[in-house]
Amino acid sequence: MILYHFRQLVIQYVKHRAVLGAKYHRVDWKSISDLPTSSSACMRRMSFLNDNLRFRKAVNKLCNILSERYAKHLQKSQNMSLNSDGCKQFVRSQSCEGISNNCSPDAEIQMRSLNREAWDDFENKNIKTALEEVLRCKIIAKLDASSQKGQLQHEGCSDASVKADGYVIL
Repeated sequence: MILYHFRQLVIQYVKHRAVLGAKYHRVDWKSISDLPTSSSACMRRMSFLNDNLRFRKAVNKLCNILSERYAKHLQKSQNMSLNSDGCKQFVRSQSCEGISNNCSPDAEIQMRSLNREAWDDFENKNIKTALEEVLRCKIIAKLDASSQKGQLQHEGCSDASVKADGYVIL
């Protein structure tokens, strides 16, 4: 159950980052929907894990894959709206609601093809593989943090000088 919640957290986080683009480095956690727990708890968990370089690289790779797919999705939807006699649409996610009913048949065909190629389809082979790598890196990051904490305690550091994330307070 915990892995499912973490998977949901990563999915919502990377989707949000992909939509924002590379320019935005800060995440407004309160604006992310469908988080598995409170926004502050999710922020702390991702912040802790992003301290691990391997985890951060895996998340960035997943974000890059989704960003590219989102950009292609936006390009296709712009082309479709330009080619369809005044048919307007609002694009934010894989949901394609908000399209007026007076679309041409060509626009409807294009719309159906866009729905089949959802930019945030986590069953897509590349996305699924990248997500699995993030989940593996999460396990490794937690093991690294706990072994580092144990090693520091074994080497004589007091409990008071070791934070919960395994770093020494100097």
